[in-house]
Amino acid sequence: MTATERAKAINQETAEWIAADPTSRGGGMLVTDEAHWSEYGITTGPQLDAYLAWNDYVDTYKDIHGIKPRWTSWEDDTAVGWANQLKDLYGFIKFQEECRLEEEERVARAWAAARGPVISLTHNPFASLKLG
Repeated sequence: MTATERAKAINQETAEWIAADPTSRGGGMLVTDEAHWSEYGITTGPQLDAYLAWNDYVDTYKDIHGIKPRWTSWEDDTAVGWANQLKDLYGFIKFQEECRLEEEERVARAWAAARGPVISLTHNPFASLKLG
């Protein structure tokens, strides 16, 4: 399968996905010009898949670390390989979130320990007094 054939197949999948719920779904279409993809060195469907997976990886990496991993190229791995690396990034995001939550909990416990015992706001110290 050529890159153009694969791009057309992906566009068809995207169009069908949008058509299933057009009021809340949208998406872009890939270029289907053979010359366009050949400028990137992409001539086959698997190469296009690798390129698209690499783009997902690069965007996610930048979201996490604030820089694009310019030391990588789509040609460094396959689509499956880039998907696995993306999965690793999502694992890193989950790990960071867990660490953040643990730190928030640690800070909250330290604050609670520093403020001392809590007196219930519903406690009325005068409830047992008898008036005249």
